[in-house]
Parts: sequence; structure tokens; C-alpha cells
Amino acid sequence: ERLKMGKDLYRSGIETPLSKKTLKFISSLIEDLWIAEEDIIGTEVHNIMLFEQKILNNEDIKQILIALEIIKEKSATNSLELDKTFEDIHPFIEKSVIDNIGIEMGGKMHTGRSRNDQISVDLRLKIRKELNFLSEELFSLFNVILTLSKNNIDSYIPLYTHLQAGQLGVFSHYLNNYLAQIIRLAERIEETYKRINKNPLGACAIGGTSINIDRNRTSELLGFDGLVYNSIDAISSRDYIYETLMVLSLIGVQFSRIAEDLILWSTKEFGFIELDDKFCSVSSVMPQKKNPDTVELLRSRCSMAISNLFTAAMIIKAIPTGYFRDFQDLKSLLRNSFDLVHSIIEMLEGIFSTIEINKEKMRRTLESSFILALDLAEILVQEYNIPFRQSHK
Repeated sequence: ERLKMGKDLYRSGIETPLSKKTLKFISSLIEDLWIAEEDIIGTEVHNIMLFEQKILNNEDIKQILIALEIIKEKSATNSLELDKTFEDIHPFIEKSVIDNIGIEMGGKMHTGRSRNDQISVDLRLKIRKELNFLSEELFSLFNVILTLSKNNIDSYIPLYTHLQAGQLGVFSHYLNNYLAQIIRLAERIEETYKRINKNPLGACAIGGTSINIDRNRTSELLGFDGLVYNSIDAISSRDYIYETLMVLSLIGVQFSRIAEDLILWSTKEFGFIELDDKFCSVSSVMPQKKNPDTVELLRSRCSMAISNLFTAAMIIKAIPTGYFRDFQDLKSLLRNSFDLVHSIIEMLEGIFSTIEINKEKMRRTLESSFILALDLAEILVQEYNIPFRQSHK
């Protein structure tokens, strides 16, 4: 069965419409709602630039912006009625504007632009927004852990190597280790942000446009720090997506190890910490069990964020230079990784806000160990001038 695709502006050169099965296979319309606001903002800015370049007149820009704002408001309130015969959000928005104000004005809104540079600017705007939110979340978690650290400067604990007690330390030492990692993650986000915050608009399909556009003006209006100068690079490269996924993957790696610490320390065998009941589950048959299910799932979700990076590499690695539809599947990986990391940080903040530290259990573990062996060996070196290798023996 064939769909009547006459409403899809982009298929005017193809007579045979898509079949329902084909449309279902290639459509990204629903998942594109994630970038709908960014798509509208990018379109508004592009058209403001066209107006300033005398390509649109006063009535053109007025009606186009009004129509776009209506769509943006509906999208923000989840009242946008999607026509699922469209392949993606871009022709749907353009056709919605044309239906509202007519082809004479609405038909001008895509002048000097392609879906190829359009999707690139959408994703850069979305990633930029998500990275800013992510930074806020990380610093919120940082403050929670910092408060816990300040309260546990005198909470003595073994410092472990090979999961064996190695040297004497305090619980704050472990927590400050987490803080150092969070700071580096924030620095990497900032570095990634700088590379992402460049304007690809003007690259058009791949070779630019003969329309008298002003790329610097759209950069200014969208808050970009500069241009992606090479038009092929602007629409073909996806390293900015891969780099974003690398940062999210690294957060997964770091926080998965934190989760592992929490799981171990909460066991009866360690007993160093007590997780709040609201983050734990109980056994269906063993009433004595209090399981750290939230932390275990946190560890699993970290693995999922890490795996998205590998999937993206498999998608990108074999694509020739240029634009290809394969890139469409990177969007869902991006959203999924951001969603995972947001939820992971949210859970960690709640866990560290309510965690109880068992100082007595940590002290008893220290007293039953040879935790000061290295300290004794170093005293022999410094006070009795004994070679370290002999004092070690």
C-alpha cells in the first residue's frame, strides 16, 4: 500500500510515493521532537538574516515568524499535531508554515539553506543546551559530595589497592578523589562546548549557496563563537557528536566506578556506609537482605552510555565524505546518552545526600589490620637510616 506523499515538499521530483513500511523504517519524525525547538529557532534566525539581506520583505518575515512561533508554542505545550506521512520534522515544519501563510511567503523560508546544514545547526544548538544543563548538574553533585567530605575529615578508613587494605586514610580522601574527577569532567565539557559552538549554516547541501546570505549574522544571532568554514566539513563531519558521546561515556566510566565503591562499602562484609532505604530494595524471599538496586542499575546505565559511543563509531567509521542518511541514527544515541547521564547524576546526588557513614566499623577494620606497615618502614628509614629495602623486609 502506498502513501499519498504529495504534501511532502521534498518529494516533488519523485512520482512514486513511499510505502507505509518504508516510511516507518526511515522516519525520524517522532524522535525529531527532541530538536524541534532548535529547528524552529535556527529557521527563525535564518529568515531574519534573509530579511536583513533584502531577500525577504517586511510582510514575508512578519508572517513567517508568526507561523513559526505558533508551531514552537504548540511544540512546547505538547499540543503539536504531527502528520506522520512526513519523514522528519524539517519538511513538516516548512509545510505547516506554507499551509498557514501560503506558498508565496512560506515558500521563501528555506532559501539558501539545505536540510543538511539545517540538521547540523539543530544538533549543535541542542548539544550546547544539554552540555550547559549537564555542567549545572555536575556542580550540584560536586557540592553535595563536598559537604559530605567536610563532615568526614576525621572518618578514618583503609585506602585499598587490589581490594586489600593498603594505607591509612580518611573518608574525605576518597570523596575528594571523586571531586577531582568531576572537575576534570566539567573541564572536558567546556572544551567540547567550544568546538561544538560553531555555525554550519551557509554550507547548504554541501557546496554552499549562491544566495547572498550572511553567515556571520546568523552566528551572532544564534550565539555561535565562529563559523565552520569548510562547507563539506559543516555537513559531513560528525566528530562533534562523537566527542560529545565520548564525554558522556567517560562520565559513565567514572561514575560506574563510584557505584562499584558504594556497592562494596554497603555490603555486610564491609559495612562502611548505609544507603538510605529509598534507594534500596528487599529480597522476595530473604527478609534480612537490603539490596542496593538503585546503585546496581546506575552501574548498568553507565554501561549503556559507554556502549552508545561504540555504536556511534560503528556508524560513522565507514561513511564516505559527504552527507548520508546513516547520520540520522546518531541523534537517538545522543538523546539516550544525555538522558542516561542526567538520571545517573540525579540518583548519585540523592544517594550522597542521604548516605550514612559507619565510622566505628571503619575503625574496627583498621584496628584488625597491618595498615601502618608502610609508615613503620618509613620511620626506620628516616630515624635510623636503614635502607628502605631492608626496612620493607
